[in-house]
Amino acid sequence: MAGAGYSSNVIHDIRWSGKNLDDELQVVYGNYVRDAIVTNFMVSLDADAQFKLKNDHAKSFWPYIDPQNWHHWIDENRLAALAGRDLWSEQEASKTRDNFRVTCRKAFEDMVSTGGLKTFKIEVRGVGRKKSRRYHYTHALARQVEKDLAETAELLVEKFEPTMAD
Repeated sequence: MAGAGYSSNVIHDIRWSGKNLDDELQVVYGNYVRDAIVTNFMVSLDADAQFKLKNDHAKSFWPYIDPQNWHHWIDENRLAALAGRDLWSEQEASKTRDNFRVTCRKAFEDMVSTGGLKTFKIEVRGVGRKKSRRYHYTHALARQVEKDLAETAELLVEKFEPTMAD
């Protein structure tokens, strides 16, 4: 007997050219995925850094971290959600949480080595079994608004800088 449920446009369309390994496969995502990407700011602004990333978790974290202009940290629960995990569910053992934290550290190291982030540090929050991590970071490249402010400041300095004739 059917009960309560939910359906959404996760995948709009799937097309394939054949059944062999090298045949073309095209997946068109639906409105639900598009809305999730838009509302979670999942668009990488620094494509160079995105394409240089080697770590799979870094590839999934970077599109969220990159456009967050005024954010300088992210909690591990958000990172877990971006990776499709719930760290505090019954299915997660302490060993798998530890492995995830090692993977997160490697992902941030990858984001630093590719030039997306300048630095990062990990803050341990709480005590006992429910300790969590917060990853603080600094973007390597100036955000567009910062570039605009720097250019404006340079123009003001040039305009009002005293000359030798004054």
